[in-house]
Amino acid sequence: MSKTTFLTSEPPVNQHPNQVLTTAALVDNLKVFQVVWSPPLALRSWGGLELKPSAPRSDDIFSDYYLLTMLLCAIQWKLLHKMPIKLYADNNAFSYLDRYDLIGIWDSYDTATCGDLEGKIDYTCFFSAGKFYAYLSESAPCLILDLDLIVWADLIPYLSNMEAGFTHWEAISPETYWYCSKNKLTLPIGYRFPRDWNWNLDAANTSVVYFSDDRLKNYYAEQAIKYMADNVVGGDFCLIKPELLFADQRLLPICADELGLLSRTKPFIDTVWIPSDGTFNRPDPELGWWHFYELDNQPLFTHIWIAKQAIEKNQKYRNYYCHTLLDLIFARRPDLEASLARIPCLEKHLRLYANRDNLDLRQYYSRNLYGSLGP
Repeated sequence: MSKTTFLTSEPPVNQHPNQVLTTAALVDNLKVFQVVWSPPLALRSWGGLELKPSAPRSDDIFSDYYLLTMLLCAIQWKLLHKMPIKLYADNNAFSYLDRYDLIGIWDSYDTATCGDLEGKIDYTCFFSAGKFYAYLSESAPCLILDLDLIVWADLIPYLSNMEAGFTHWEAISPETYWYCSKNKLTLPIGYRFPRDWNWNLDAANTSVVYFSDDRLKNYYAEQAIKYMADNVVGGDFCLIKPELLFADQRLLPICADELGLLSRTKPFIDTVWIPSDGTFNRPDPELGWWHFYELDNQPLFTHIWIAKQAIEKNQKYRNYYCHTLLDLIFARRPDLEASLARIPCLEKHLRLYANRDNLDLRQYYSRNLYGSLGP
């Protein structure tokens, strides 16, 4: 694995104590982007269980539900916010999207930033590594949307009240497999944690992340890359590993705290996920309880997140989920029907979708994700 050059070696000086931006400044200057780095996707679904062939073809990159969620995320953002969105992709992912005439969904794209990461990062663990290189390529103010998330409401009022933002908190106590003590984390050779880091801070779910300026963005990205580079974790590829969650989700509040910005680094949804219980600890004061994976009646986000494994096991729910996404996509972009019809992983869904008026849908659909599993 090759070495990485960093912009800084020390935390940046906080020269601008308040970088909360006005609504007008955000509308004029906000950069929004997604990142797809295909090596992990070519082996299995991110966060799910489905293993792909050991010698993947480009047609094997996406799972059905994952691809449709990613497409709707970009389409819905542009429709709702009237703002462009950019895609960072390696050449394999770009070629896939281009082959099926889908790359035009995004207003611009970058294939260089993620093009050579495979030799730098253990992608069997750090499958979100591409986003950190994209952070260093983008200037603030900027917002990243994960591929498994859909935004349903205007985010600008939220952004104008924070210096940095993330989806929600995740509790690190009691200790779990995912949020373990620092002495259990695998480290790259020669790496040492800085002594002044605060290890008592909860983690930040980073499926949506906003930065108002470059200080925290760059420092967080550089610290994550320093930890990930040449860090070969190994183990079961189907598990979300604590090393990934450290780099992706624990480092953001740690870096914000080190820079004196933690009080202005805020969640979009004011609740805390309790990993040991598998539930949120409270409703958001304004949004209420968040049923994160559901598509209907969502006030802010749908995030399929840790529901991926359940979706992959429950074929009836998977049919319902994919067909609902097809409804939503075709309502916004009917011109995409021919493109989606050519994609192998969507063929069976489109056959069912085309004949849905003639079928007993109870045989094929279920809205109950965590009920009895289909075949």
